[in-house]
Amino acid sequence: RLLATASEDRTIKIWSPSEPAAGSICTLEGHENAVLRVAWGPSKFGGSPLLSLGSDNRVILWKDTSGSGKGWSQVYSRQFSSGLVSCAWAPQEYSEMFACCCDDGKVHIVSKGPQDWSASFFDAHPSAGCTGISWAPCLPPSGLLQLPFSKQQQQQQTQFNMPFPRLVTSGNERSLRIWRYAPQDKSWVQETELT
Repeated sequence: RLLATASEDRTIKIWSPSEPAAGSICTLEGHENAVLRVAWGPSKFGGSPLLSLGSDNRVILWKDTSGSGKGWSQVYSRQFSSGLVSCAWAPQEYSEMFACCCDDGKVHIVSKGPQDWSASFFDAHPSAGCTGISWAPCLPPSGLLQLPFSKQQQQQQTQFNMPFPRLVTSGNERSLRIWRYAPQDKSWVQETELT
């Protein structure tokens, strides 16, 4: 178990809560300006995946190559043309994927393919800018009412009823928008807007 903190000094510090007196156990450097956010990814993908967003409009994906929290490397980096606001990892059932939202209203979806990372985007809040993002759980409708799932139910749900990915975004126009991925068009479709 590790803790990560973002800092104005352009670094990310990794801490071990089991060793609080030791201070940070590792410092990650790669941003040119303040680090605004960090987000842990699903451990299923190995290496304790960690995203960092900087005011330099850059997102970096880090992985612990040592297994101890003390040896990290950049495995993906992307420079954006507009300001990054927030990021979120998709549920692990959808594979290694995350989303970043920007102050120009765009949402960028970054996913790991067989060979490399790919990115796409859609305009979520083009007139006002995007202020936040979150993924819906990978559950069928009313699935939360059926918890807890047995291991067999989890496997069946993943194999047969896995819903298409959904996101919720917030914008400066004081609205929430719910988006669903439409695989036939390879696009994100707005399902509803809450104001």
